[in-house]
Amino acid sequence: MKLTTQRHLITIKFEHQLTILESILIDKIGLTFEEFSVVNPFVQKRLLKKKELIIKAGDTCSFIGFLESGTLRSYVLKNGAEFNVDFYFPGSIVSAYTSFLEQKPTDGFIQTISESVLYTLPYSDFQILLKQDTRYYKIARYIAETLFIKKCKREKSLLMDSANERYKYLLGLYPTIEQDVPQYHIASYLGIKPESLSRIKSLTYINEKDGS
Repeated sequence: MKLTTQRHLITIKFEHQLTILESILIDKIGLTFEEFSVVNPFVQKRLLKKKELIIKAGDTCSFIGFLESGTLRSYVLKNGAEFNVDFYFPGSIVSAYTSFLEQKPTDGFIQTISESVLYTLPYSDFQILLKQDTRYYKIARYIAETLFIKKCKREKSLLMDSANERYKYLLGLYPTIEQDVPQYHIASYLGIKPESLSRIKSLTYINEKDGS
């Protein structure tokens, strides 16, 4: 059977769910269509409301998520104040990954910013897949490497870059973030006050206008 035919049959069987999962599991991770068809039934679709908490401090993360649509954020609380740690856009892997690996409570939160569609692979089912066939370890490897690299880049940026440089880098990563995420959340992620972000945006606009 030709691959295009296989793809068509899988699309019929798994419908819209295929879109984001195929992009990550097949195109990025390198699963075959056969391997993908084994994983797919374990995945659960979640329709999330705006400002819905899907993970809160004290929970043990029981899933790896693949974001189909919408926007999420992860944050921690310190002295009653929220500090954003990460944002998730369509195509992102969503998880409190240390908690997921260790099956211990997390100290962070993951919350939707807008209505979202998330596909989740439960921890228990993922363990079944790994025991059935070692080929599925490439899923774990991809997730671990992706999240680790992302974490290292953010930590380096916080230590080495100015607030303006961090802002420009964030825009490069997520070009639509200004439309999708409130300014005070962006400022929190950058480690600055909202008014400081407003000044950075104004200076950026002036510099771009003068350079045009």
